[in-house]
Amino acid sequence: MNWSRQSPVFELIDPTLAETIPDVIGLWATNPGTADTAVTFTLNSQTVVNAPLWRANFPSDLSKATLHLTHSEEILSQSQKALVTAIERVHRLIHTIASESDLAFDLPSVGEAQAQPERELLANLQAIQKPDMLTSFKIGEEIAGFSHQTFEQFQPFIERLLQVVADYAWVETQVEGRTLARTSVGWLSDVNSIWQTGLSTTQVSLHQRTLSLALASRDALLQIFRIAIQTALKLSVLVSVPGGLILVLPVAWQFIDRVMTQLREG
Repeated sequence: MNWSRQSPVFELIDPTLAETIPDVIGLWATNPGTADTAVTFTLNSQTVVNAPLWRANFPSDLSKATLHLTHSEEILSQSQKALVTAIERVHRLIHTIASESDLAFDLPSVGEAQAQPERELLANLQAIQKPDMLTSFKIGEEIAGFSHQTFEQFQPFIERLLQVVADYAWVETQVEGRTLARTSVGWLSDVNSIWQTGLSTTQVSLHQRTLSLALASRDALLQIFRIAIQTALKLSVLVSVPGGLILVLPVAWQFIDRVMTQLREG
């Protein structure tokens, strides 16, 4: 089955994330959204929380919708396995860097394509160590995989990502543009749902599984970010430059993302 043509659109609607990453774990396409898709929570008279919207758009054929959702659950599972492998490659690379006197060394012969994420990381670390890089506190156009963006543009992404994984969120299920259900997830994981009347058991199940998929994807994002921070901390000690952690964090994120993408597509 040609999933690229027939699969539903899974969207994470959020302006900041849409500017920095094209998709989340190879599953949720980020979308800046429009005024009619913006979601806010009014907690009290003084507090308004802008929340991301995780939306699944299913076809009218519910049997196909169920198959699409099953496939997406498999993608999430593959991404979770890929993260485990990415962590192993992080540990190996850090051990190799720590064992060398500088960053100018040859990687083990594992194939040019397979080792490309490692080569990019080493090149970026070498660039960070350049005096002109340290003077400007910029990372260069390609670091972090965000073309023509510097750390100053990466910082809002970090802040928004933390909000996405820690704050409120909406999860919505649609069939041919008709909203079946929408669930709000609060700071303490409290869940409140609004349902269309007269839904079938299959339609209810679609939303319940979509909700589980969105929350598991959000957890995966948090885990990736946690690993990126841990990796950046270790690498910043190895490169020993002022502001190293700030500069290395986008590099660490890029490496993990590159490895996971490589494994998903491999």
